[in-house]
Amino acid sequence: MIHTEEYKLLLTAEQDALVVQLGRLGRKNPDVAGDWEALPSDFAIDPSDDTELSDKIEEMEEQNAVQNLLENRLVDITRALGKIESGTFGTCEVTGQDIEEARLKANPAARTCITHKENIF
Repeated sequence: MIHTEEYKLLLTAEQDALVVQLGRLGRKNPDVAGDWEALPSDFAIDPSDDTELSDKIEEMEEQNAVQNLLENRLVDITRALGKIESGTFGTCEVTGQDIEEARLKANPAARTCITHKENIF
């Protein structure tokens, strides 16, 4: 039997940390629930300086990539917390069987068992 309280605490702590990290990279998109927008750290650039403009674009792309990874993880965490509430936490989305305890300890937001870890999106 899975002790969901332990996982709920882990997932909630990670969720809180992700929200803080995302807040440092951008802001919540007011038009799309659950979406975040990356913002450049500094808008003050000289558009006539191609090097500075290029560096700023590269920085923004890197920041956006990190933001997307964090946002996707937040979605996974939120989904896992919802599964705890609905009583379906720890069930493989492919087979309906229990997810291995070792997998859940390594990744409490896991959606599948080890065998099917590559089958989700």
